[in-house]
This record gives sequence, structure tokens and C-alpha cells, in this order.
Amino acid sequence: MKKIFGKIAHNLEKTLCSVLVVSNGQYVGLPAVEKLNMQKELLWSFLFRVVQTLILVAVITNTLSAQQTSRLTPLKPPVTVNIGTDRSSSDAGFFVGVAKGYFQEVGIKIKLVNFPSSTEMLPMVAADQIQVAGGITSTALFNAVTRGIGLRLLADKGHNLPQKPFDTIVVKKELLSDIKQISDLKGKKLGTASIESANEYLIDAVLAAGNLQEGDVQIVVIDSYSNITLALMNGAIDAALHLEPFITIGIQQNIFERFLDLTEIIPRAQLGLLIASPMFAENLELSGRFMVAYLRGVRDYVDAFLYHKNDQQLYRIMAKYTDLKDINLWKKVAVPGLNPNGYFFKDDIEKQIQWYKDKGYYRGNIDLETVTDYRPVNFALRHLGTHDYPLPME
Repeated sequence: MKKIFGKIAHNLEKTLCSVLVVSNGQYVGLPAVEKLNMQKELLWSFLFRVVQTLILVAVITNTLSAQQTSRLTPLKPPVTVNIGTDRSSSDAGFFVGVAKGYFQEVGIKIKLVNFPSSTEMLPMVAADQIQVAGGITSTALFNAVTRGIGLRLLADKGHNLPQKPFDTIVVKKELLSDIKQISDLKGKKLGTASIESANEYLIDAVLAAGNLQEGDVQIVVIDSYSNITLALMNGAIDAALHLEPFITIGIQQNIFERFLDLTEIIPRAQLGLLIASPMFAENLELSGRFMVAYLRGVRDYVDAFLYHKNDQQLYRIMAKYTDLKDINLWKKVAVPGLNPNGYFFKDDIEKQIQWYKDKGYYRGNIDLETVTDYRPVNFALRHLGTHDYPLPME
């Protein structure tokens, strides 16, 4: 490899030197026009070699990444891993990894186990009946960790993307002339699907940005996001912390409009985490291979939704495994950010823990360094390399 790049560098250097020789007047006897043409020819030759070099570097890098993955021998016999899922879009890494055969390539059989919410998954993960799940940050999650249930935080599982938040504050369309800034929410009814969770954490951040306190707004807890849309439609609430795809659907139906971009208020909010049982995390030959397949799925998702790679199969996968069956709608909705390099906003988790304490929801103590286990992520990155992503994460 060093010989290849050494030869490329030598050729570039020779071409550039030729350009400089002509430019410095060492071809004194040449007519000006001929000298100019020679300069142009040599310069184009130099630029052509630069482009050739860039293409070659990209090809070699991709080849090395593929070779590293191919050298990762699959587990024999294959090992079954149970994944808890609530069929949300933030489970994309699981779905894509299964559908495209990435888990199978590393010798892992996946069994997807459906749950109504992540809270019900926690005791099953602790007991190793389910090895991996996605958990929203909540009182239930932090209490589960504190009680010694034995959960490990492995990777990012959801955050908002700048200018494309998948959850945000929406306002009933008829009230947009009255509610133009956050302080105008005072005295209004604000809907949310839950409290003592990331939802309330986000709402508190919004209110603080408008110099409002908790009592200035009437928080209305509504049991589902579809019912939040209905409540906005019939006037039971004035605004809400809402979620995709309900946001896009509601806007299309002229029920409400997006009110603000949450990432302008709280840009590093960690809304979901990939959690695992200690037994699974400790088996690095298994958990590391799992993470390789998972992050390959996440990278396909990122390439399609962030970088607009034409991957029609991915949209079909999302429609198959989630409750949103409209493939065309998948091309319009804002989606959860998923870090293709695995790491999560650990600093925001620290802030959330303190917020839960300040609210009186949580009274324990968590050593975040102890319960965070990045070994599977680091294992995967050694085999896959890093992937381009717009947000700097740990």
C-alpha cells in the first residue's frame, strides 16, 4: 500500500515540477503562445492526476472496509439474538440489518419481539430473555438501571437532526396568528404523549427558552400520537409536542403547522438509547458482530434519508417493519437521527439525569461510565471504519 501511494505522490510531484519549470522561464527560447500552451497542457495533466488519485484513494478505502468486514468470520453455529421493538422508525438499524442479511453474514439469527413501548422491554432485557432493545430516556429507564436490574447502554438510538426534527412543537393552524413566539404559549393547553420522560424534558427546555414556567402552560397528557392529532383538530388542545409521521400527515390535512425547530433550543438531546443485557454485552464476539451488522443497517438508513441515496429497497423495508405503510410518505417525513458511528450524546444523558432529580422523578445515582459499554461500537468501527455524519458525537 505504501508503494502504491508513494508512486502516486512521485508522479504528482514530477508533473507539478514541470509546470513550475515552464512558469519560471527556463524555456526562454519558446514563443509566448507555445509556452502558454505547454503550461496549460502540463496543468491539465496535473489536475487529471489529482482526480485519478482521489478516485483511487476512495476505491482503496472502500475495498479495505469491505475486506475488513469479509474477514470477520461468522459465528458457527449461528447464535439467536432476541430484539425488543415497538416498530418505530428509530429501530431502522434492526430492520435494515435483518432485511439485507447483514446479521446473517456475521452468524446471527434475529428474532424481533414486538412490545407496545420500550418500558415493557426493560425487565426482559435485564433477565436476558431479550438481549437488545431500544429505550427512550425516561424515569423508568433510569430507575431500572439504578435498581441494579443490569442494563448496559451500548449506542445511540435516536436524536433530532438540525432543521429536520422528527418530534417538535406544533400549533393548531387557526391559532398561528396568536401564537407567534414561545411566550405566546402562556395560558394555552399543550399536549404530550407522556411526562416523566424525554417528552417533558423537551417541553421544559422550550418553556425555559420563552421565559415560561411549568405553571404558565396547561400540560395535557394524551395516550397516543393519533389522539394528539384529534385533540388538535377538535380544539381540546392548542399546541402539542408531536411526532412523525403524524406531523407530516397533520400538516397535509391543514390541522396544524410546525411551530419551531427543537434543535435550535436543545441541539444535543439524546432521546433514545440502544440497551442490552450485561451477558450479551460481555460476549464481545457476539455483541461486536451484532454491532457491525446493526451499524451497516444504520448507515444505509443515513445514506437514504440524509444523503438522498436512491435506495428504494430501504423505503420498502421501513414500510414492511413499521406501522407507516405508505412508501411515498416515507420520502417526505423527518426521521430520527441515528449515529452511523454508534456513539451517543453522553453529556445530555448527564443533564437529563440531573433534570429528573430536580423534578423529583428520580432519586438514585448512576455512574454513567460504568453502565455505558462502547466496546461493541469500538469493535464495529475497527471493522467498518467511520461514516460521514453531520453531527459531532462522542
